[in-house]
Amino acid sequence: MSPGLPGPALALGLLALLLPGTRIQCSKPDVQNGRMVNALDEKMWYNVNESITFKCSPGYHFSDHWYLPTTDSLSITCSANGNWTALPKCQKQSNTEECTGARESKEFLHCDVPLTELRTLLELKKLYLEIQKLKREIKKL
Repeated sequence: MSPGLPGPALALGLLALLLPGTRIQCSKPDVQNGRMVNALDEKMWYNVNESITFKCSPGYHFSDHWYLPTTDSLSITCSANGNWTALPKCQKQSNTEECTGARESKEFLHCDVPLTELRTLLELKKLYLEIQKLKREIKKL
């Protein structure tokens, strides 16, 4: 896109304002290494507020939703501006032993986990360990 030219969603919005009766829609989303959960949902255009659900292909996981199991899915919705809510990004899972246990160990930094997520991961790990400790103490009673 050239500087100064409107993006497709903006152009579509302007067109809708200029031509009464024009419906704003979202084009079929492209999620690399992902697929729609329901094949019947697949079409070229989607109406505002219409939602579709995606899963990542085998061997991939949602990179922005690291905390979800790989079997989970994410839904996106067509917005009034002709754009989708945040498109899911499917990232290849690491097969290294280090990264497989990353959520359960100190090896987070070797697996390209952003620092903002690292803090959350470490807080979750701490809570998990505290819960395990409480469970052991309860069993002793």
